[in-house]
Amino acid sequence: MASINRRDFFKAAGLSGATGLVACDPMVPIENVLPYVVQPEQILPGTPTFFSTACDGCSASCGVVARNREGHLINLQGNPDTPVNGDGLCPRGQAGLQDLYDPDRFQSPQRGNGDAITWDAALTEIGQKVAASSGSVGWLGRYRTGSLGSLISDVVGAAGGRTVHWEPFGYEALAVAAQAAFGSSALPRYVLDEAQTIVSFGADWLHTWLSPVDQARGWGVARDPAHGNAVAEFIAIEPRVSNTSARADTWWATVPGNELHAALALLKLVAGKVQAPASIQAYLANVDAEKSATAAGLNLAKLEELAGRLVAHPSVVFPGGAATASAHSGQLALATLLINALVGNLGRTVQLDNHRGTVSSWNDVESLLDDCRAGKVGVLFV
Repeated sequence: MASINRRDFFKAAGLSGATGLVACDPMVPIENVLPYVVQPEQILPGTPTFFSTACDGCSASCGVVARNREGHLINLQGNPDTPVNGDGLCPRGQAGLQDLYDPDRFQSPQRGNGDAITWDAALTEIGQKVAASSGSVGWLGRYRTGSLGSLISDVVGAAGGRTVHWEPFGYEALAVAAQAAFGSSALPRYVLDEAQTIVSFGADWLHTWLSPVDQARGWGVARDPAHGNAVAEFIAIEPRVSNTSARADTWWATVPGNELHAALALLKLVAGKVQAPASIQAYLANVDAEKSATAAGLNLAKLEELAGRLVAHPSVVFPGGAATASAHSGQLALATLLINALVGNLGRTVQLDNHRGTVSSWNDVESLLDDCRAGKVGVLFV
């Protein structure tokens, strides 16, 4: 710095000023920053305000703390006071800011021809269409939980319509299995914190399936040797390596499409180690553990050892997922729920008192679309 003379300094200053002007984006409109005439009660310039809300990135509805500055949302983080996700939030939840600020987003309601209209005009037009539909209103959307799911059902129900909640993540099979096993189609909540053995037949529970942030948090606790003086072991039983099974301690490759045989063999072995109810014994009457293991391409002795571990220690057994979906997905999910029931996981690592909303079937989707084609649905919300 001591060697720079006065002339060189002004040259550098002029160059940096010109560079700054060139870097300005001519497409960004000029805005005037004016102080508040009447300052909003919750806004103090320079001081952030925090709001508790819920993430809408998926059906898990994780708790979120939103950081707000001068009326602008600037950050999203997990809410440590919520039991679902604690202070964690997945990349999809973090990207929720883009729903507000993405420059390519729709910034107002639009008609089908692409013409932008005001919210007042849109709500008025929708209300008129619903009123004229004579109860022929339909809602086709992804799986929703909590108060939002109830709100959708109440609004569409008040209009005389019906709601269909479906998405291709394998929840339908689990809901059918829960109904068959426990008389309720409410999806269970899997709590991994105390599990010492984790078995999965294809569910991508660390990535996309059900409540990945909650399950990943529990997985981290279960793998911590300081928690319970044990490190949970994860065994994946599926024909392919998914984002979740890539983290497994052991991967048992099954014959594609034969995951049900593996689950039935494991269920039969578990039932032989505990006092299984008569209903489960009748369900397994025609199941031969050795033949089922052979059909799945697995070693019977390894399954026998695994059955002993499930009986002896707290565990979690996950069903299949979207990647292993087949005509037998419901039976596979039922077998995993029965294993969890026999080894005492219900009420501990598998919670059944957590209502997670309604899961519709693919037949419900087709029925609604058939009614749309037949002109029986006047207004369809998607």
